[in-house]
Amino acid sequence: MNLGIHYEINTPYHEANNYWVNFDPVTAQVLIAGKNSSSTANWRTDYTSIAPRVGFAYEADSKTVLRGGFGIFYDPQANEGTTIRQQLQWPFALAYTLTPGSLFPGNTVSQGFISVAGLPPGLFNSPFGTLKGIQFDFKNAAVTQFNLGVQRQLSSHSSFTVAYVGSLGRHLTWTDPIDQPTPGPGNIQARRPYNALYPNVQGISYLESAGNSAYSSLQTTFQQRLMNGLSFTANYVWAHALDNAPFDGGADGPIPQNPNDRRAAWANSDNDIRHRINLYGTYELPFGAGKRFLNGRSFIDRYVVGGWQANAIAVIQSGLPFTVTTTGSPTNTGAGSRADIVYGAPSYPSSQGIGQWFNPQAFSIPTGYRWGNSGRNILVGPHETNFDFTAQKNIPITESKTLLFRAEFFNVFNHPQFAIPASTIGAAGVGSISATSHPARQIQFALKFAF
Repeated sequence: MNLGIHYEINTPYHEANNYWVNFDPVTAQVLIAGKNSSSTANWRTDYTSIAPRVGFAYEADSKTVLRGGFGIFYDPQANEGTTIRQQLQWPFALAYTLTPGSLFPGNTVSQGFISVAGLPPGLFNSPFGTLKGIQFDFKNAAVTQFNLGVQRQLSSHSSFTVAYVGSLGRHLTWTDPIDQPTPGPGNIQARRPYNALYPNVQGISYLESAGNSAYSSLQTTFQQRLMNGLSFTANYVWAHALDNAPFDGGADGPIPQNPNDRRAAWANSDNDIRHRINLYGTYELPFGAGKRFLNGRSFIDRYVVGGWQANAIAVIQSGLPFTVTTTGSPTNTGAGSRADIVYGAPSYPSSQGIGQWFNPQAFSIPTGYRWGNSGRNILVGPHETNFDFTAQKNIPITESKTLLFRAEFFNVFNHPQFAIPASTIGAAGVGSISATSHPARQIQFALKFAF
């Protein structure tokens, strides 16, 4: 048994010249580091990252071992360089676009870019554009991982393992559009909650460590260690991943759809793959020195038929989930929406293919300034099947020098791996698939000299 504990402190970012901005939704203040807030713009350090760890192994008999583990792990979300960039907003960042006319340009290259002095007067007197804020007590993401498995020896060279593997994520990044108006008629900008104070601000993206996730899986593995030149591993995983703070994978539409209803975002994760089979093996052909056949020292035995090895990998998995969304903003909030369900209509056509993967008639655009009532990630895209193959040969030159030749075939059967379909109701091509998620067959050769 192993017992341990880990503790870490990750301090918030700050900028050397105090070019760091935050937003306080309670006081509606724009906080500028060193002026009306701390050097981190009131983003406080998280001191709660205490991470216990435990692992054990128990030998039930000479051929059976029980293993388990538990641990809490932390991710300092402050390193999200593409998300937490508090300096790239008013008053320290400005994107000014000049667009020449198509026939009669209003400006030329020789005139150069506009200078700060040439900007409209009073531009920096009040906030404009999109603001970004961070929750003052924004925490490190915490993931609790746990597993329990049994391994059984089947023969002197093979074993079988079955295990439960799970995790729970807490304090994940959640982006709250706090300046988004409630659904309804009228001018969007005029209805924004902070429009009276900041009429030139077109949105406020507020980061909160409020997201959650859950993952459960049954993992089975058969392993054949090297025997008679063959080693082989077969793995099957059934898994289910859920969250309300997406990361990568399919297409989940607006997150959150309704900022006042976070529960509606709890659904299948973007990377929720329910079934996956992995097969991989290596076979040393029985020819050449030290092998069963053609093991002499002739030129043919040593340099033509001997020293060959074949490697293969096969991956078969179910498809990624995706969400059906709509064009425009049916709620008149400036934000997108999921589609409405047309009850009684089948979600998938009777003859499913890349021309029509799901039935667009099963969904509609919401009316009456409502959010769509369809769930997030309720449909599933195409499954994927891929085979990779490698042939390699070791060519002995001297006792200390060897030449290795490899021929590698990725997606060896050139099997198309289709992406998820277009899923925006009201847009052209909805329901069809027009792209692949992985490249076509690729072949490459390598030569390595070892000495």
